[in-house]
Amino acid sequence: MEFCAGGDLSRFIRTRRILPEKVARIFLQQLASALQFLNGRNISHLDLKPQNILLSSLEKPHLKLADFGFAQHMSPWDEKHVLRGSPLYMAPEMVCRRQYDARVDLWSVGVILYEMTSRMNTERLGENYMN
Repeated sequence: MEFCAGGDLSRFIRTRRILPEKVARIFLQQLASALQFLNGRNISHLDLKPQNILLSSLEKPHLKLADFGFAQHMSPWDEKHVLRGSPLYMAPEMVCRRQYDARVDLWSVGVILYEMTSRMNTERLGENYMN
């Protein structure tokens, strides 16, 4: 395993409260590249969240996906209905236990982007979700 000295994206966001658009754009491009790699092999992560995205370093961070415990081989025409992942980052069709496909990872990316570029952090999101 590769050591990622930068910790995880969750801590990176939390210490900065909000990321500049330029940094968020670079991270989003790196995340899109990782998902494109997985998609080319018909693999869906199914648990994308900042805690599962590691940073190679703090000086010039490069994102690395981690925790493939829920990952699954999914052809583009496959549809699943099993609940997997973390509720705050799940696509609505997963939460409602409807059929879903590999595109659910894209919903998670959108939530992560929102978290990177807004002042609302996961603790507040979690509080709102639980109430």
